[in-house]
Amino acid sequence: AEVSAALGIFPPPSVRVWVHRSAEEKRRLVGAGRTEFTKPWLAEIQVLDAASGPPALRHEIVHAVGGAVAGGPLGVPARAFVLVDAGLVEGLAVALEVPRGEWTSHEWARAMKDLGLLPPAARLVEPAGFFSAPAARAYGASGSFLEYLIEKRGAAPVLRAYAGTPFEEAFGRPISELERDWHAFLGSMTVPPELAVAAEARFRPAGLLGRRCARETAGLEARA
Repeated sequence: AEVSAALGIFPPPSVRVWVHRSAEEKRRLVGAGRTEFTKPWLAEIQVLDAASGPPALRHEIVHAVGGAVAGGPLGVPARAFVLVDAGLVEGLAVALEVPRGEWTSHEWARAMKDLGLLPPAARLVEPAGFFSAPAARAYGASGSFLEYLIEKRGAAPVLRAYAGTPFEEAFGRPISELERDWHAFLGSMTVPPELAVAAEARFRPAGLLGRRCARETAGLEARA
């Protein structure tokens, strides 16, 4: 209901949530142990239980509610039904998440901008562009960008884009202008030293395709 109200969707669509008691149980029943996911076309969510509730639940609820807006066979914004606009899908979910930790998505984005690592907005809303950036940068930047657009222009144009209207047509303005306004907004924020240090560690590492022996590195990190 909260997510639907934030997007101006009434009445809220029905969503079914499966909460698994353990990663082992979840792996046995749906094939993925620790990966939490949503099937937007079915409005079904699969998450792991936790002491304070599934931490990714609200994020996944946005995906499920968004399915009622996007329509189509997959329930996500996609070109030719298969080229998913992941920046819109994940950006909207991050934009409507309850903030975790000490800093907001905008503060993280400003710190990313200071590092010269903020992806261009035009790439974030293109199917291939989102995946060309490391996940931390792509999720963080698209979340801040869409949250800013919702705050300044309301949810209606975002939902038009989510439903398949070309982004610039949905907003009635070139994306370069929207990006310029977003950057000006981020520029009005301050970045404390501790956030700058955290952002360096969070955003500096390269993505999967930019790392040598990424799978072996991940295994070594897990063992360590």
